Amino acid sequence: MKMRILGITLFVFSLWLPASAQKVVEGSFPTLNNGEKLNLVLDFSNANIHGMSEEEFAVYEPDWNVDKPDIIARFFGEMSSKLRGKIYVGNFKEVTYVLKVNVLNITVKGDFECEAILQTHDGNLMARIGDIKAKGGTFGTKLNLIKDGSGHTGKVLGKFIYNHLK
Repeated sequence: MKMRILGITLFVFSLWLPASAQKVVEGSFPTLNNGEKLNLVLDFSNANIHGMSEEEFAVYEPDWNVDKPDIIARFFGEMSSKLRGKIYVGNFKEVTYVLKVNVLNITVKGDFECEAILQTHDGNLMARIGDIKAKGGTFGTKLNLIKDGSGHTGKVLGKFIYNHLK
């Protein structure tokens, strides 16, 4: 009986732990207006993908450049779904705020580790969100696992931002 209670407690704790990882590590989150637009930039230039740089991974996995727009679209779509129309993310050039998501690491399973920087259009830092971590996929090709991880990362970040809007 004690083992069962301990097992259930550990299971519940393991569900809670990943959801609370991301945090504002610098600055503060500004007040965003309902319906405001954010220019979202997903940057892979400093990413470590399966232990390689983006350029090395593109040579190793030639379909990277073909599938990269789908990876970005999955991130955008899942993040937008979590924002529930409160604010909009996309490729908006003339807006007040830019949200730059720097992908730091993508594992073989497609797990993502990122940081996000919210800044004004002219480059003034508003907030830096660190420790953004999300699980990748469970089945499929390397790129399918990365697509799943990208979508999950968009969900995690979208939910975090939505919670800071309240």
